[in-house]
Amino acid sequence: MKLVVYMPAHNEEATIGLVIDKITNVFHSEYIAQHFSETEIVVLNDNSTDKTKALAQEKGAIVFDIRGESRGVGRVIRLGLEKLLTLKPDVAVGIDADDQFDPNDIPRLVAPIVEGKADMVTGTKFQDKKNPPAGISKVKLWGNYVVTGLVNFLLKTNFTDVSCGFRAYSREALLQMNIWGDRTYVQEAFLDFYYKGMTIKEVPIKAVYFKDRKSRVFRFGGGIFNYAIKSLMIMFTAMRDYNPFNFFGSLATFFITLSLFPGLFLVGHYFFVGSFSPYIFLGFIAAMLFGIGMFLHLIALLADMLARMRMNQEKLIYQLRKQAMNSQQ
Repeated sequence: MKLVVYMPAHNEEATIGLVIDKITNVFHSEYIAQHFSETEIVVLNDNSTDKTKALAQEKGAIVFDIRGESRGVGRVIRLGLEKLLTLKPDVAVGIDADDQFDPNDIPRLVAPIVEGKADMVTGTKFQDKKNPPAGISKVKLWGNYVVTGLVNFLLKTNFTDVSCGFRAYSREALLQMNIWGDRTYVQEAFLDFYYKGMTIKEVPIKAVYFKDRKSRVFRFGGGIFNYAIKSLMIMFTAMRDYNPFNFFGSLATFFITLSLFPGLFLVGHYFFVGSFSPYIFLGFIAAMLFGIGMFLHLIALLADMLARMRMNQEKLIYQLRKQAMNSQQ
């Protein structure tokens, strides 16, 4: 089997050499040596202007340059995915280049995939809510709990951390991954794999939060609030695309139900008084709300048909990726 550990990197010259050395040491560990005959370290270079690329190459890592405007880690992963597949990994692990995560946790991440028990394994920093990682700000901690709670609500799951970028993927998961967000991808991947019926597991990992460390996710401005808004938009877009009938159908039901209140009040008033006056305007409100509901129900039916077309397109993308991988020498 072949293991590829990859990391997005933007101006990480201060830490990238250290992280690569740590990963290399893990490759020599008993578990990795026993289960993987090939190992590679890949750096997805996101327009670094410092010595990140040179240092990574000096340490023996493969460097893939992600061309174009820097818009976020989601874009780096999306474009880097096709490059990773050319290496034909059986298991791929994503880790940050800033030394936040401990590469010694890699065997724990890959074990469920090696054993055939998971398609994606994600690290969790918050399994023990009473002892969160040292140094994490209250804002980030609260944000993680809120976003995780929302994903659990949408998927009816009980994950403890959906925002961790330290993850392991099987080859099948890599072939089926389709993400569209630029700023981030971590929550979108959860929804993508869940709706494709893939198995997701969590394992506890160690993480260090640096007070003066600037996240590459937040470097585009707006800070954590803007990141949260972008994450929510990505999640609701994924819900719209993967489960459009329920998404638009729920909105339709809401508006139709809402139209009943003014409508029933107006009918009741007419029944007791014999006139719609002076509440006739409620009839127009009820008709408007009911019309919006029926319009959304029509959209739900059309979106459901488009979703079936999307599923077929993703199957074609999967087959093309698989064929391209198998044809490479």
